[in-house]
Amino acid sequence: MKRQERQTLIFPEFELIAAGWTMRPSSGRIEGMAYGKMRTARKGRNRSPKPTRDSIRVKLGHGGGPWTLDQLRAMIIDALDQAERLGMTHISRANLYLNPVDDKGNIATVIDRQPLPDLDIKRPYRSAAEEHGL
Repeated sequence: MKRQERQTLIFPEFELIAAGWTMRPSSGRIEGMAYGKMRTARKGRNRSPKPTRDSIRVKLGHGGGPWTLDQLRAMIIDALDQAERLGMTHISRANLYLNPVDDKGNIATVIDRQPLPDLDIKRPYRSAAEEHGL
C-alpha cells in the first residue's frame, strides 16, 4: 500500500490516519510508528483545583549574586513597590532569609568569629500622629 494523504485506513483491530505512513505488505508493519505502539488521544487529568495561597513568594536576586547589602536593599524596595502596584496595602508578617557569602561567593558560616545569629526585628512603633489619627 503506498503513502496516502489524509485517508483513514480501517484494520480489523484499530483505525489509523495514514498521513505519511506506509505499510509493508510482507510484515504488516506500519512505517513511521514505533514498533508495537499505537498513538492514542491523551486523556485530560482530573486534577483538583490549586488551593488559594495566603502569601506571595518573592525571590530576590534569584540566579545571580553575590549581592552587596545596598543591592539587596534596592531589590527589597523593588519587591515592595511591585506589591504596592498589585494593590497590597497591608501585610501581617514577612520572613527574610539571608545566606551570607564572602565577596567571592563562598558560604560564610561565621561573621567576626561568631556563629550566624537570628535577627528578630520588632514591629515599628506608632508615631504620635498615628496615635491621634492624624
